[in-house]
Amino acid sequence: RSRDTRLLIVETALRLFADPAFRPPPPPLGDVAEVLGRSRTSQQPGRVLLAIDTSGSMLARVGAEAETRFEIVARGVQNSLAQMGGQDEVGLSVFPGDGVKAGIRQLVPIKQGDELQRRAVSNALSKATPAGETPLYRAIVEGEGAPAGDPLEAQHDPPA
Repeated sequence: RSRDTRLLIVETALRLFADPAFRPPPPPLGDVAEVLGRSRTSQQPGRVLLAIDTSGSMLARVGAEAETRFEIVARGVQNSLAQMGGQDEVGLSVFPGDGVKAGIRQLVPIKQGDELQRRAVSNALSKATPAGETPLYRAIVEGEGAPAGDPLEAQHDPPA
């Protein structure tokens, strides 16, 4: 918001506090269009590929509860799934894909995130077992180009 808009908001709030009968003027048209545009954008369905690190380092225990990193991530994924709308798309991939060194492995293809899809993501994640090295670069490259519903083929990291 511009400085003038912020000042107008503060001035209007103060006047309303001092005089409950006060009726503020309508906002400038440019501000209304911006708010409506942001509102429409925020209501667009999301498309989320959850690429979860299942390397051996995710077995490290952290925090006061001494949970593993993987347990913390899994809980975060569950919380995120609960916040998703039915029109949002979601899928799940893990890396390393072969549990040792390969790239990314798709467990659940990206599809509309209805209750069945969210349950599929949750179930697949609960069966994942951390092990092996972390091919992060390869996981990012493969995940970035993941088309909706197409399986990702496990590929090995490029030579160092």
